Amino acid sequence: MDKNAKNANRTALTNFIHNTPFSLMNVFYQKLTKNRFFYILDSEVIFITAYELFVRSFRDSNGDGIGDICGVVESLDYISDLFVDVIWLTPIFPSPSFHGYEVSDYYSVNLLYGDLDSLKALIDEIHKRGMKMILDLPLHHTSAQHRWFKERKSLYKWASESTDINEKRPWDGGFVWHPSRYGYYKG
Repeated sequence: MDKNAKNANRTALTNFIHNTPFSLMNVFYQKLTKNRFFYILDSEVIFITAYELFVRSFRDSNGDGIGDICGVVESLDYISDLFVDVIWLTPIFPSPSFHGYEVSDYYSVNLLYGDLDSLKALIDEIHKRGMKMILDLPLHHTSAQHRWFKERKSLYKWASESTDINEKRPWDGGFVWHPSRYGYYKG
């Protein structure tokens, strides 16, 4: 594609973004490209390529069979060679779930992946290569082990006697209500 065609496409996309309600634009954008973000600077659309990384399955640096932060650091040159602008880490916090989206402590790193010092080293190494990092921070997914869950039960929706605790999510058939020692909560 020549420079004039690229500029015409960029102008058309910029006009589309400026004139489309956010919800529709978001649907369009998700269909347009995966793991690419954009922002508008002086009416010009700037695309950013993000590399979403599930640390647990990425690269194991210590031989325990689980990917870790040091493994990510070891792979940064490879990722940088892919012309990645942003590394997007899925949750790396302590969690009872393998995927990390049920966080039990937002101030720590899952010990299977490393510690706060290894996270700081990763951020420094990412910045040395001119990239940025996004850390997936699922504040709306606390585990039953989190102190918020234990201390502030009023923040959660609890099943009543008339609640169908066997209700399932339509997209994957998973249960909507989860047992805890305090009763069933929605999550």
